[in-house]
Amino acid sequence: MKTYFVLFFLFVLSYQSAYSQQINFELDSLDAVLVKAQQLQKPVFILVSGPEISKDVPRQMREQMIGSGLEHPQVTEAYNTQFVNFKARYRSTAGNLLATKYSIRAFPTFLYLNSDGILIHRNHGNYSSPQRYLDDIKAFQDKQNSTHNLSHFQQEFEKGRRDTDFLRQYLILHKEMGVEPDAKLLDAYAGSLSESGIASFSEVIFIFEFGPLVGSQAHRYARQNQKLVDSLYSSLPYAKRVEINNKIIVNTMRNAIETKDRSMAERGASFARSTWNNDTARGQRTYLSNMLSFYRSTKDTANYIPNAIVYYNRYFMAIPQDSAAKIVTSEKQRQQARIAPGAAMAENMREAGQTTETKVVTRIEAAPSSYTMELNNAAYYMYQTGTKNKTALTNAADWSKRTVDLDPTVAYYHTYALLLYRLEDFKEAEANIQNAIKLAKQNNTPKDWLQEALIRIRSRKL
Repeated sequence: MKTYFVLFFLFVLSYQSAYSQQINFELDSLDAVLVKAQQLQKPVFILVSGPEISKDVPRQMREQMIGSGLEHPQVTEAYNTQFVNFKARYRSTAGNLLATKYSIRAFPTFLYLNSDGILIHRNHGNYSSPQRYLDDIKAFQDKQNSTHNLSHFQQEFEKGRRDTDFLRQYLILHKEMGVEPDAKLLDAYAGSLSESGIASFSEVIFIFEFGPLVGSQAHRYARQNQKLVDSLYSSLPYAKRVEINNKIIVNTMRNAIETKDRSMAERGASFARSTWNNDTARGQRTYLSNMLSFYRSTKDTANYIPNAIVYYNRYFMAIPQDSAAKIVTSEKQRQQARIAPGAAMAENMREAGQTTETKVVTRIEAAPSSYTMELNNAAYYMYQTGTKNKTALTNAADWSKRTVDLDPTVAYYHTYALLLYRLEDFKEAEANIQNAIKLAKQNNTPKDWLQEALIRIRSRKL
């Protein structure tokens, strides 16, 4: 699914050097690299790179962002000798998987795993100083040789250790490392609490902050005193309540998808609906949206297709075109407003000409869902299902046409062309892929893949 991101740059500027040496990154898949590391009994270093640097960033700033102490000969020798190295590019399959698993929100991020693939140390941000990267190796080694790491706690947990203090420290360590704990660990912690412990305000918040699965032992324990829960939700700041609810929903739906458990998905979607107790219409929409996500992710096309037609026609296409145009304009203005502060900071600090150590961090935050983006994603997924159902394809083509009318982009033209081709409207399919190629040329973005699609459309081999 395509997602918009907004870039925030935090800079502390200074001198940077460029070196010819490079770390030898493995070319195999992440899974193959982890297997190799285990066979060699060597730790793993993973570089999760950030997005391409915007052309709007001043030249001097771009040069400072590209330079890194990671390229210093002493650093490259240390990493090539001591680690099996892997690079996950931004928004690649491996990059997305790692970003989700380790809650990565800043780039580049550096992950240091032991030979069993367990995260021991992490850091982020591009530094000009090579010493920082050598210090990371030292920090990794110190943690690995101590008992305060996820590997040691996992071994103790697997041996059957279940005392409350141990389980709490294990959960806290997960939070520190940015790793979501397994539901079994949170359930074990909830089960270890005494009646007086579970009744405390702080314990309920502690459990909720980990997003217990709806219906799990931890979720039931945390909600057994309804008066306390009501007090908690009435006293916590609104943003904190939203954060807790969202984590419960996300974790429950993710687990349901991984296990293909429809009952769990319905529990998660029902909980999401209940968070809108003062707006039943919004609650129902939230329920349907979560269930659609479940059907899509588990490739349950029999349920996805009819429900998607109802959902997108009701909540998107029922909005008049002129009203939808205002929504798109408003979204773009909000997104631009969020980008602007980062660009201004970069420019001001560039002019300041400071000469201290360079640290460059790219932070990524998801922008509010775009009306056209959601419609395009829905239309594209309908195509991906491989359905030949004319009603489903015609609806999807209508959704796609609206995205092109409101906010023409290369991706939207491409989606529309695919659906028109599937509907055997080859003339219009060709016209829209040509529109995509024309726009790609204007934007100076890759167009080979579009030209390949045009050839396939013309030869009727798409």
